[in-house]
Amino acid sequence: MVVHAVDLALLRTVAGWAAGSAARALPIYEAAAPGDDRPRTAVEAIRTFADGGPRVHRLRVWSMGAHRAAMAASDPAAAAAARSASLAASSAYLHLDLLPTGHQHPHLLGAAAYASLAVADEVDTALTQAPDVVRDLVRQMPELAPGRTTLSERYAKLDAGLR
Repeated sequence: MVVHAVDLALLRTVAGWAAGSAARALPIYEAAAPGDDRPRTAVEAIRTFADGGPRVHRLRVWSMGAHRAAMAASDPAAAAAARSASLAASSAYLHLDLLPTGHQHPHLLGAAAYASLAVADEVDTALTQAPDVVRDLVRQMPELAPGRTTLSERYAKLDAGLR
């Protein structure tokens, strides 16, 4: 898939916003798993991309590393923080052509949703710091209704707040 310069600029903006949420949750993971730098590596990598670095395949590798860290975490808040880092790193691979299907919510909102499971006020912070391009993208997607889990409620609150 060829990514056009306009799309790449948009992805960088999304990535920067996602990295912010994941970075705010990182201390929760690092306190629970000192010495495991997989989530931090994922966040630093996506920040590099957001700041103009290349969209390299290694972003996917670092995303999976943070995902594995989440699976290994015994503390739910630490696991959520690592998942936030994983989803932040994967935000560089948001598929703009699939927005109307709604299958891109995790790429767009996942870092903030999972970070909110680790950091109490993260939904409000993410909403306050959301760039206009994120709001525009959310408006292209189907609305999310609150579900039965805390995570699905956080996704729905982010979705509603960004519209």
